[in-house]
Amino acid sequence: ARFKPLGRYLLPEPFVQGKVVSLVLDDNVILGTPVYIEDIGYFRNCFQFNICAVIGSRVGIEPYRDLAQKLAISFRALEVEIKLLSNPADANVNLIKGLLGSLR
Repeated sequence: ARFKPLGRYLLPEPFVQGKVVSLVLDDNVILGTPVYIEDIGYFRNCFQFNICAVIGSRVGIEPYRDLAQKLAISFRALEVEIKLLSNPADANVNLIKGLLGSLR
C-alpha cells in the first residue's frame, strides 16, 4: 500500500521505457527501468512492468543503475520468450523469487 501512489512514476508514459527512473522515498531510493511490450496477445495489447530495487539513500546508486537496465533487458526477454511475468503459474513465481533473491 505504501508504494501504490508511486505507480504513475514507476510506470510512466511509454516514451520513458528503457530509461532508468529513480524516486526518493523517505530514506530510500527506488530504481527501475520501465518496460512496455506491445503485442495483441496481451490485454489492451500491451504488457507493462518495472523490476525495481529499493536502496538506502546513503548508498551510491551508480552500480544499481546498471543493474536496473540489466534486469529490464533480462526480464523483457523472459517475458517475450516464455511469458514469465504475465503467466501467474506457481512455477514462474518461484523462479522469479529465486532470480531476484540471488541478487541480495
